[in-house]
Amino acid sequence: MKHNEIYSAAQLTAFIQEVGFLPLLDSGIPGFAAEDIVTDDCRYVVFPDGGWDWPLLTTPEALMGRDGFRCPRMPQESYERLLTHFRALLPEASDKQIQRLVG
Repeated sequence: MKHNEIYSAAQLTAFIQEVGFLPLLDSGIPGFAAEDIVTDDCRYVVFPDGGWDWPLLTTPEALMGRDGFRCPRMPQESYERLLTHFRALLPEASDKQIQRLVG
């Protein structure tokens, strides 16, 4: 998946809303992870104790409220919808890669 580098939380949020989901770390699909598209300058904050954090991230509930995450579908229907969405979004990915991504 090709995408311009991301330099801000707003850009990252907009991209995630556009594609529907984005893993933070390597997904096994080149270019489909936040670490692949967020510029190095914005990626990590390193703490004095050696720990690190992603400064651009927040929880979805904080962005859209808790009610935005209630789903009337059964889990199998949601799973099939995710597979269909990612097959369209990532045509170069194999079924095995997509199934591993979805879980």
